[in-house]
Amino acid sequence: MWILTDDNNHQHARRVHELEKTFGVTYELIEISNLGNLRNNHDSYIVYAGVIYVDDFFEDGRATEELLSTLKTYGYNGFADVYNQYHEGSMQIVAECVFENGGVSGVTILFGGTVEKCIRFIDNYIARCGGRELKAC
Repeated sequence: MWILTDDNNHQHARRVHELEKTFGVTYELIEISNLGNLRNNHDSYIVYAGVIYVDDFFEDGRATEELLSTLKTYGYNGFADVYNQYHEGSMQIVAECVFENGGVSGVTILFGGTVEKCIRFIDNYIARCGGRELKAC
């Protein structure tokens, strides 16, 4: 199930259980990004999505240096700090931080346009892809 995780950029996340037998804890995220004045008009927004394989950021049960550095940019003092604040939601917070920090390969730009059109696109995307596997969306 998709949940709104950041209303500033209309970010949504969902846990992708069907991929976890192969990849471990997995989240799909989607959000809007402002391209600024690249095109100097109101259509300078994109929607992009990506999949975060959270287990890739842990080695032998410990957070990698890459993850620790990412968490630090968001004011966390390591994974224990995230866990102490969010408990069961801590892996989702890790996924959000990694996604927002650009630490994911395979990000796909799905749409571009005004912010209003991008919001509608995301709303339609998550309604269509609510419980389906990624390949079906």
